[in-house]
Amino acid sequence: MTVGPVGRALGVTEQPNPPQTGPRHARDSRQADRAWWRDLVWTSLVIWALRVGVGIAAEKFTMLALPSGSSLTGGLANQYTVDATKGGGLAHGLLHWDAVYYLAIAHFGYPGGSGHLSPEAAFFPLYPLLISVVGHVVPFATHPYEVAALAVSWASLLVAIAGVMAVVREWTGSTDYADAAIAFAWFPASVFLIAGYPESLFVALVAWTLYFVTRERYLVAAVLAGVCSASRMEGALLIVVILWPVVTRRIPPLRGMALAVVAELGLLGYAAFCWANYGSPIAFLHAEKYWNRRLTWPLHPVEAFLVSWAHGQQTIGSQTAVLALDSVLGLGAVAATIGFVWWAWGRRELLGGAAILTVLLTVLAISSGPSGRSPEAMGRFVMCIVPLYALVPVLLPRIPGGRSLLAASAGVALVAQTLFTLGYWFT
Repeated sequence: MTVGPVGRALGVTEQPNPPQTGPRHARDSRQADRAWWRDLVWTSLVIWALRVGVGIAAEKFTMLALPSGSSLTGGLANQYTVDATKGGGLAHGLLHWDAVYYLAIAHFGYPGGSGHLSPEAAFFPLYPLLISVVGHVVPFATHPYEVAALAVSWASLLVAIAGVMAVVREWTGSTDYADAAIAFAWFPASVFLIAGYPESLFVALVAWTLYFVTRERYLVAAVLAGVCSASRMEGALLIVVILWPVVTRRIPPLRGMALAVVAELGLLGYAAFCWANYGSPIAFLHAEKYWNRRLTWPLHPVEAFLVSWAHGQQTIGSQTAVLALDSVLGLGAVAATIGFVWWAWGRRELLGGAAILTVLLTVLAISSGPSGRSPEAMGRFVMCIVPLYALVPVLLPRIPGGRSLLAASAGVALVAQTLFTLGYWFT
């Protein structure tokens, strides 16, 4: 019962309204859910179309109007780019560096054999498998695998955008969940979301896993987590959010253990393949030596970059700019992770697993580098820490000129895409 000002003056106290029940309330609830899903779909399509459309336009302009680039070691960029006529094809400028390896795996499979480890073992199989499947259904294309790689990335980006909005809405209840999706789609390193990389696929699977955990659809979440663990090594960490309901006693331990096994099926399957093909179930870890990557203590790659920069050892402008961007994003991720853990721990029954997952993903992102010497790829690893986007609708309204930060991020993203398109080192 709602009491007006006269009633309050007479000392009448408010009584809570009785909960709405019955067919009418159920019908209103279903209509509200349908309206929410329609809004989610249309908002996702708009954000996705703008990101992909602007990305293609920027790629075409860059390829046709600007001089081609180089890598840190002179002509090495040509080794890691698709051999195509400049400006030709759908978006050849988005198929550089790691994309070449994913295309090769999709086309020819993993090279090597028992006792003959290959660098390709470091690349997890889900993305190239999807490229191979889609490549077989687009035989009309001149370069079917290249078209397939972009098709998988772009389709995954649409699903990822919707997933980010869905999980942010579930966690925050904010109507500004679209801001989180915009921050994600126009992250400074977002070229990797529309390039021939598995980042969009990974984020889509992480986001929807978190969503279904929040909705207590644990089996669906475990299946998605299992698929995710075949996309990138970090996908195995989703076991944390799958097991968290056991900690909070929402599900019995035996069921939690069974779901945990499901959540690791992708990784376990790839480990079995590595054992059969390379003679070691952790060949994907051994293969990191070909890329000079290793784990070190947190933020050591950032420190190493700052020290080398201060001593004038960074001599190529694009290298310095990219590593500086990675360092800034890594430091920002540390601050954001602290903020997220503080915010989420007050809701730890629901978000405690997400908080632990965020810490683990951030620590991995800021502790990995080529022999620990630089923060290479830190920016795109940070971009994939899905829970951090929940802070966007929470903090953005409190920051003066907050929305201008989204515009600035989009500007940096287009500059980064230009470097990537021209073949400059940007991984």
